[in-house]
Amino acid sequence: MKRYFLHGIILFFLLACGKDSKPEQQEYITIGGLFPLTGELCNEGIRALNGLQLARNVLNKKGGILGKQLDIIVLDDKNDVQYAIEQYKALKEKGVIAIIGSSFPEVTQALAEAAEKDSMPIISPMIVNPAKAKALASFAYNTLNARTALILDNSKYTSTTNIFEEEFKLKGGKVLSRQRYSSPEAFETILEEYKSNQPDIIFCPTHYIEAAQLVEATHKLGFENSKFIGTYAWEGILGLLHEYDMERVFYASPFMANDEEPDVKEFSQNFFESFNQMPMGTPAVTYSSVQILAAAIESSGSTNAKDIMEAMKTVMPDVIAEPNPKIVYIMQVKNNIYSLFEKINL
Repeated sequence: MKRYFLHGIILFFLLACGKDSKPEQQEYITIGGLFPLTGELCNEGIRALNGLQLARNVLNKKGGILGKQLDIIVLDDKNDVQYAIEQYKALKEKGVIAIIGSSFPEVTQALAEAAEKDSMPIISPMIVNPAKAKALASFAYNTLNARTALILDNSKYTSTTNIFEEEFKLKGGKVLSRQRYSSPEAFETILEEYKSNQPDIIFCPTHYIEAAQLVEATHKLGFENSKFIGTYAWEGILGLLHEYDMERVFYASPFMANDEEPDVKEFSQNFFESFNQMPMGTPAVTYSSVQILAAAIESSGSTNAKDIMEAMKTVMPDVIAEPNPKIVYIMQVKNNIYSLFEKINL
């Protein structure tokens, strides 16, 4: 896995200043971003950073917000709750008027709680969507014809697991077991029990690195009948498991790069030209989060926190990937690419 190691102050310079020097008299609106930019999950943070950077560039080329240019100060939260809160405080001290972040549940929840206490506008791209978890259960039962499931759970994604399990049972499916694990090293031990009675599906709402370790474990143990279902956080798994047969891997995404919608095509082309790769869900959602925030500021005509939050309740621009989507794309890893398998209206 390719890893990136960047310091928050460098990111601040790159996003706030860009390539061109700024006229001193220019006025700016400054928002903050918090994502994991170092550590084993840094690729997810880098994807978010790319989405933010592109959104900033596009907005500023169109005249900015309220006639002012947009700055985004992005700091590394290391996917660590305590450190993220310190970085959140640092962003407040820098005078940001709103924040976008973060990538994974524990940090996202901590940031949301801190922002609520401070009346700081915040958009969390990775919020849990009950409708999406239900859609995954329906997809498993109705489309994949799954009748048995093994659920692997950890404490970070329990709410998603609860919703999936309940919906799968309501459809008529049988949960063979719901196993709690504390680390991916436990996967083989858990799976051994089901080697002779393989479930139709294995559901595990975790991040892409653990998802890859799960696929490795099942491959090693000879699981040939089970399909895998994951969530949005499974994006990125392909870069870790090129050598495996991945066509049994499905996950939910709020975005599909080759959608024929004109705004999606424009975003995908701009993203490819900027970063020499096709976008996945993370940059699309963070890009859209900036658009949502910008629309709220424009609608309220103010950078006051209370005014922005009131506007965010009612203003919803057309975006390529909503943080709380009305459509979910079921993606399949096929021929070493992420391919659309089914589109579901929530």
